[in-house]
Parts: sequence; structure tokens; C-alpha cells
Amino acid sequence: MFNETNCQQMAQVATSPNLRITLLVSLICCFLCIPLNLYALYRIHISVKLHFNSKCVLFTHNFFVLIHCFARIGLHGKDLINYFDSWSSGCDIIPSRSRCDIRIFYRFSEYIIEISPFILTIERFVATFQAYHYENRCKWFGIVLNILHLSLASLFLYIQNSTNTGEVIIYYCWLANTGNRFVVNVPTFFIFFTQLATIPGLLFLLRKNEVVGIDYIKTGIYKSFEKYHYTSIVLLRKDIKFLKT
Repeated sequence: MFNETNCQQMAQVATSPNLRITLLVSLICCFLCIPLNLYALYRIHISVKLHFNSKCVLFTHNFFVLIHCFARIGLHGKDLINYFDSWSSGCDIIPSRSRCDIRIFYRFSEYIIEISPFILTIERFVATFQAYHYENRCKWFGIVLNILHLSLASLFLYIQNSTNTGEVIIYYCWLANTGNRFVVNVPTFFIFFTQLATIPGLLFLLRKNEVVGIDYIKTGIYKSFEKYHYTSIVLLRKDIKFLKT
């Protein structure tokens, strides 16, 4: 049962111009993101330059971005309808706790998106250091990365839901967590530090691939010169033989 203080606080949340603008902007961005994301999925699917394993990671990432957009549209759209609708008391629009817990697709897709840089960095490291065998022999690795990707997101979602205990009034469904705060923050710490490690990791791979590319160009130039030199000798010998005859 809600008291008068709860109703007043909910009314303040519902009439907050900052919250309404934030939700409205987020809703518009989600609608704009849907066609862009569908196009990205199509381009990833038809690309012949991307390795199969890279496709697996990028396709999973973009697919769950699409799921996340639909989840946000549903949640934020319902909130905005409630806030702009006619209501006499804040108690009429207090979200139920079950509504907050239903956001499984919202949170799961968010974890998938946040873990994606870490998974892609692993894939790029393996591709760089196993370059000779990676193209044709390591396509199974993309499936393994997808399983790891989904497993980590499922684990983080379980950690979050396992700490949702107690009767707490949630005026706005953003994070609905009570209980052991350290356990709740484990996914956040993991995502934060892995994304920090991703930056120098990708810069290292970029530098290494540039060096490998320069060496490859030098090798190609040397081979071309040797081929030209050999061809010149063969042609010269043919000319000499022709002159002798």
C-alpha cells in the first residue's frame, strides 16, 4: 500500500521535464536506429571481406542492438504515455515491481552490447597471431565466441536478478537492485575494465598489422623485382640465341 509521500515522489518523477525530454530523445533515437541497424545486419551478412568469425561477433552485436531498441521503445513509450496521460494521483502510475523485472530483454541485450568490444578484441588477437591458419581452419572459433558472449551476458543478468530482493518502490525502472551492492557491481566492474583493456589491445593490433603490412609490401616488391630480373635474363638469352642463328 502506498502512502502520500510515495504518491508525491512519483508525481514529481512523472512531471520532471528533464526525464520526459530524456525519454523522448531516447525514443526518437531508437526509432532512427532500427533502419540503420537492419542495413548494418544486411551488409554484414553479404560481406565477403569479413571473416566468418568476425561476422559472428558483429552480427550478434547488431542483432541485440536491434532487440535493445525495441525493448527501449516499449518501456519508454509506456512511461511517456503514463506521464502525459491524465492522472489525479502519483499512485495511479507507480510502476509495479514485476514490470521492472520483465525488462529481461532490455538488460540482456545491453550486456551483449557492452561485452562486444571485449569479444571482438579476442577474435582479432587470435586472427592476428594465427594468421597463417585462421582463414580456413578456425571458423569454429566464431561459434565458441558466440557461446562465450551469450554465457557472460546470461551470467550478468542472473547476478543482477539474484539481488532483487525486498519490497522497494521503484519510481522509475532503470536499475532495480537491492541487496549486496558488491555483487551487483561485478558486471559493471568487468565491463569497465575489459573495455579499458580493449583500447590499448586494439591499438597494439593496429600497430602490429601495420608492421606486417609493410613487411608484406616489401616482400611483394622484392618478389616482383626478382621475377622481373629473371624474366629479363630469359628474354636476353633468347635474343642472344636468335642473333647467333
